[in-house]
Amino acid sequence: MNIPNSLKACPNWVCWSALPAPKSHSGIKKVPVDPKTGKYAKSNDPQTWSDFDTAVRESAKYSGIGFMFSESPFFGVDIDDCREEIEDYLNGGIDNIIHEIIHCLGSYAEFSQSGNGIHIICRGSLPPGGRRKGKIEMYDNGRFFVMTGKICSDYKDKESDFFYELHDRYAEEMKQEAFICPLCGGRLRHRSGRYGEFFGCENYKTTGWRYTRNIRKKNVN
Repeated sequence: MNIPNSLKACPNWVCWSALPAPKSHSGIKKVPVDPKTGKYAKSNDPQTWSDFDTAVRESAKYSGIGFMFSESPFFGVDIDDCREEIEDYLNGGIDNIIHEIIHCLGSYAEFSQSGNGIHIICRGSLPPGGRRKGKIEMYDNGRFFVMTGKICSDYKDKESDFFYELHDRYAEEMKQEAFICPLCGGRLRHRSGRYGEFFGCENYKTTGWRYTRNIRKKNVN
């Protein structure tokens, strides 16, 4: 499968089964399965995950394989229900959300199981803030991606310099309060310093309180 070796090396793999879900827009519910036991896998229990090869071998009994984000150095961006945008992107269009986010993140991207969405996986942690807005969802724990290996970009090891601009544009609107300094109530701003990038309180010069949140940024390779 066309999945980066850095992802394959993680012991965060599961299988998944498609169960009928008439009320879902896809008509199915994707349930994670422990490849070793055949029981349900849990996003907060690494004992129910496996290595990549085991998941691939056992996936013949199920609907496919998946990747758990908890306790991994990766986060995922899910763009769902965007068939028209995908078609425009595949036809060379650049004025669509698929092109924008793929090239902003510059990391491994693949088509979703339904073919109506895109999954992008990056190395790093998400900044504080919201996790969902409209068709876009971002998460780094408590969830899993169904993996297809059907790549939709050439990016595999390019550093992303624009993720925080992207996050500010979409996710900041989801939950504004997550960008508030807990010490003074001021806004947390994206800054650069001697030791790299971080989020810092906008009022530090007047309050003297230097509250910061570190940023780790390195994409899949």
